[in-house]
Amino acid sequence: MGDVESMHLEMLAEVTIDTGSTEMTLPIVLEGDYQAPDRFRSTLNVNLGFFSIDTETIAIGEDVYTTDPLTGEWERHTASESSFAFPAPGDFATGVDLALLDPVLLDIAEFEGAKVFRLSGAPPPDVFGSGGALSDAEFWVGVDDFLIYRISAEAEVDIADLGPLGDAGISGPATISLTITLSDFGEPVLIEAHFELPGDFITDRVFAGNPAAVCPLEEWMPDEVLQAIAVENNLSETAFLVKRGTDYDLRWFTPAHEVDLCGHATLGSAYVIANYLDNGSTEVRFHSRSGPLTVTREGELYTMDFPALPPERIEDSAEVAEALGAAPDELWDEMDLMAVFPNQAAVAALAPDMAKLARLETRGVIATAPGESCDFVSRFFAPRAGIPEDPVTGSAHCILTPYWAKRLGKTRMSARQISARGGELEVEARGARVLISGRVAPYMVGRIRV
Repeated sequence: MGDVESMHLEMLAEVTIDTGSTEMTLPIVLEGDYQAPDRFRSTLNVNLGFFSIDTETIAIGEDVYTTDPLTGEWERHTASESSFAFPAPGDFATGVDLALLDPVLLDIAEFEGAKVFRLSGAPPPDVFGSGGALSDAEFWVGVDDFLIYRISAEAEVDIADLGPLGDAGISGPATISLTITLSDFGEPVLIEAHFELPGDFITDRVFAGNPAAVCPLEEWMPDEVLQAIAVENNLSETAFLVKRGTDYDLRWFTPAHEVDLCGHATLGSAYVIANYLDNGSTEVRFHSRSGPLTVTREGELYTMDFPALPPERIEDSAEVAEALGAAPDELWDEMDLMAVFPNQAAVAALAPDMAKLARLETRGVIATAPGESCDFVSRFFAPRAGIPEDPVTGSAHCILTPYWAKRLGKTRMSARQISARGGELEVEARGARVLISGRVAPYMVGRIRV
């Protein structure tokens, strides 16, 4: 028989620990799904009486993501480092021919409308990952498909090897009595490292900089689903990425629509790849609607290689001045309008009319001026894209950098976006490209259910 593409597993178990003076029984509930060739996800509950251990696991090849039972935060490690030792659906994905040793036929019965062999036998010892030996095991195997539908067994185990129990400091010999039910063979199931990593980007501390969500996908979902996720996140940008060979395809969505370029969510995407997906990588290449983008990493500093977008001077606009609440000295245009003010105080004092800004035919409006303790400062308003004021806008610096490089006569500059949250950047003009550097402060890891 061929391998099973997908299946569902439910396990009910009791672990009995005999310390010599006392005997303790712990109920365990495990539920999980398998997707060929090497993916599973599961939820595990262990009732210790005085408190309960709950963990989630997503395994993709050698990468294993688990939630900490105390904090609920996601952690990443390799399969060899994982303390998860209960059976995963994939252990039985090839049926009785590989999952059962020395079977003995007891009789033929019926299970949920299908004829099954009732067999006694044992799986390979690594199924439990604990060195335990099964005894009194009974397997219900399909007569027609040779798939395992049910297992009832007892095993002698070392409690320290049973994942969260060992993590909780419980050790010693124990007996586990369990019933495993397998179902939904071949039913479609998609298992991804489908966690979302909201974080504060272009900053070195949480609750500053610009928050964004990064969503790694196995394949592209419909655009309306991506947009709905961005609306639900309600952050200035949600980035979605799909691996393409050694590179990644990257798209960005605001709560209103998809955008052509976004700096801070690109920085965050590179952070997720370097720290969660391709751990330790120092360079990430993206393919986007704005062409190829590269992010390099040096220690905690991430540098984006973006296209330079030199703006063109345009006539002053009473409509722009009215929307901003103040008349700029100069007005420039590219992907965004850029209003240049005489000093930092003038930019900080702006109180725009968002309804009027939203009527302007542009992605957003940059307000900029020379900085007091840096080369230049800016603010960015984009109510038309569903972002009244963006905390820190990497893509706006594709316009700001060539302008200020020419005006100041220097290529390397320090910049600060003086929104309420604020953020610092290091920028460098390199002809047709702009280098934008910043740091990342991760805030939360989770999973989206669609």
